[in-house]
Amino acid sequence: REIVGPAGMPDSPSQQFWDVELPEQARNALLDDPDSDMTVDQLIIDEGQDLLKPAFLDFFDLVLERGLAYGKWRMFGDFDNQMIFPQGSMSLDEYLASISKQGSNFSIGSLVLNCRNTPRIIDSVRIFAGLKPGYKNVLRPDNQQDCKALFYDSDDEQQALLASVLQSYREDKIRADDTVVLSPKTDCASRR
Repeated sequence: REIVGPAGMPDSPSQQFWDVELPEQARNALLDDPDSDMTVDQLIIDEGQDLLKPAFLDFFDLVLERGLAYGKWRMFGDFDNQMIFPQGSMSLDEYLASISKQGSNFSIGSLVLNCRNTPRIIDSVRIFAGLKPGYKNVLRPDNQQDCKALFYDSDDEQQALLASVLQSYREDKIRADDTVVLSPKTDCASRR
């Protein structure tokens, strides 16, 4: 966003804007100004599993001194269990094979400890979603709250179930600020 500037930002950015258009605009801005001082000596990428897309990788390659093949960079992510935006992404192994050259200077940190969820949530995900490989450890303590699986046959039924659960939280005095709804759908599709 800093490279593109406010003029390049739409009022209501779509997922397509974040995933493709913004990184392409930033890449083009760097290509248009090869003397730009926007290059960095070292790049540290967190949540890398969500950024293995051509538009992001092209941008990283341009912004990093000596590019991704020879520059210094580190990528951290949960490449096994948290790849929530797989469409248009490549596997980490595919990407590394495409850039690995003699003199490459990168390292990958695969995160195998889960610090966001409780043990009961991880157990439920392992059972219902077939989580393989599992996490080596879960850092949050058990809060004694069991997970509850709700099943539905349509998008409308799913929305009604979610609304019902959120209403029950409100009645139990659980603040909206303490509630997070996760969805594998993009932002726009999740708001319906």
